[in-house]
Amino acid sequence: MPVLQTLELTAPSGMLGGDPGEPFGNLPSLRRLSANGWQPPAHAAFLPNLKELILRPQRDPQFMDVQPVLSACINLEQLEIDYGYVEGELPGTIAPITLPHLRAIILAFPSSRSAVQLIRKLIIPQCLRRSIYVRGPVDLGLYIADYRRFICLEESRLERQPEAAAVIFDTLFSSTCIKYRTESLEVKLELHRPPATPAFRDLVQEIQNAFGGPPLTVTIEGASKLHTPLFELLGDQNVQAIVIRCSHAPSWDDSIPKTIRACLADRPGLDEAMAHAATDRSFRSLRSIEFHDSLVKLVVLIRLVEEHLDKASRPSLEKIVLLRCRFELEGMSPDQAVERLERIGIALRLVDSYDER
Repeated sequence: MPVLQTLELTAPSGMLGGDPGEPFGNLPSLRRLSANGWQPPAHAAFLPNLKELILRPQRDPQFMDVQPVLSACINLEQLEIDYGYVEGELPGTIAPITLPHLRAIILAFPSSRSAVQLIRKLIIPQCLRRSIYVRGPVDLGLYIADYRRFICLEESRLERQPEAAAVIFDTLFSSTCIKYRTESLEVKLELHRPPATPAFRDLVQEIQNAFGGPPLTVTIEGASKLHTPLFELLGDQNVQAIVIRCSHAPSWDDSIPKTIRACLADRPGLDEAMAHAATDRSFRSLRSIEFHDSLVKLVVLIRLVEEHLDKASRPSLEKIVLLRCRFELEGMSPDQAVERLERIGIALRLVDSYDER
């Protein structure tokens, strides 16, 4: 098969043993390989010629020793390894792995321990697109420096920032994603049932520092009261936009006012206990708040904003956006709401929103 350039092969369940690379011969033209449920042997003659490699061993731990294979892929430009559902860990000792031509990498692991074992040994100075997923326990506090190093290209001698980078923690009980994109010069923090631990705030702080404090957008799935402690932890960061998506719980409840109060903490009208807790975390850089797919009580929303923002102490908040929202007309019309916020210098935008009549 001298002209074969792309190969995707899935090993049938229960047939993962042996040497799957042996029947293929040299394959001198092979450039892209996707191995599902198996792994090529380190001595496979085609490895040095590969430009793209995808390894998905599924649940078999015998393929966790990836170092010999990667070390043979000296011309690799794109790499994806999905160990997210493997019931096992990487070998205790991994030699350094140098991939001088790598441009993009996506990694998935069952735990931070396995993830860090590999990324500590990766030398990928030209890799400007990086993503790492961790699907197991989020013991983040032990590995903040390692994730920062991976995202921020610290092992590279180039004075460049990544084109795109992401670290995603996705477990049964929580999901959190931190993304950075050079074209927007923005860090995005996406929260789905996040644990409110200082380690997440510390990682955000490390990344912000490494990139020179770019704007931070926090996106939340649902305005649950579980997010309020995390808001308090992030209040001293350069948070310029907060987006709250309520598609899974589109009704107005107490969690939405609590979220707004958390965003506008340390403002006039805030109760003494909350003001004390938020003294150093006041979201002074916040420019916009968005609600998506929610039922909104306009009269309550406007009163909350007016209570916590007056002309003498108003921060940089410029706009509130209601996207695809339904709003109640009782007590206040949309025109009245827009006019009330204009008085304190805040624009209210209703995008594809409508009343419940």
